[in-house]
Amino acid sequence: MIRFLSLACLSVLVFGALVGSGTAQPADDDQPAKQTKAAAKQAEPAAKTEKKGPTAATAGPKKDWTAAQLGGTKEPYAEITQAPTGKPLIAIHYPWRMHAQPSVEVRWMSDDEADTGEIRPLQFVGNVMKGQIRSDVYTCRDKAADTPLKKTLKVGDREGEILGDRNLLGKPAATVILPELPYTKDMNEATDRAARAVFFPLDSWAVDGRTLWLELPAANFSRPGRVRVWFYREGNVVWWKTLAWPGLK
Repeated sequence: MIRFLSLACLSVLVFGALVGSGTAQPADDDQPAKQTKAAAKQAEPAAKTEKKGPTAATAGPKKDWTAAQLGGTKEPYAEITQAPTGKPLIAIHYPWRMHAQPSVEVRWMSDDEADTGEIRPLQFVGNVMKGQIRSDVYTCRDKAADTPLKKTLKVGDREGEILGDRNLLGKPAATVILPELPYTKDMNEATDRAARAVFFPLDSWAVDGRTLWLELPAANFSRPGRVRVWFYREGNVVWWKTLAWPGLK
């Protein structure tokens, strides 16, 4: 009898182990599948919310400059104003006639360029306008009374032009232009490539003894940004001022 009961108990234990083993195994096999489904659900929103970077064709807006951010004299000697034609021009409010051989130089500046005294002027009238170049400037100015005229010149390694034409005031005038230099791979990064303009003689651009209207050529100053303006007495800078430039069309 005792032997029979022992065999019966052993049978119950074996059956219980088999039942327990049969129910636990499917749970272990199903766990990786559940984890994979959960991970897929978590990854799905990330794929939907993925953002694309900005395209190279996207153009940034022109920066709005305040007077406090612009360098140079704080005197109201120069400003950007609108001509009767609707185009912007540089207006000089300064007694220019009191100086010997006064001239104005202008250089275009990008919005991300440092507005410091490290930007140097050409000193065109004092250092460059001699001999044939001086003769060509006056020739272009004088003959512009009848027809537009253009002559080439070279300042250092840069090619430029002297443009003679009647201006907004109806006066024959000469403008010296150094176009922006195109970038090349062998060019020194410190090379000053910006477009420049020189206005001389100033009586061609005079509204009166204290006011000048200077027109920048659209071909060289079309892009918005800033312009650095230097006022000269012969070869010496009297004052300089940086102005926000809306660009020309």
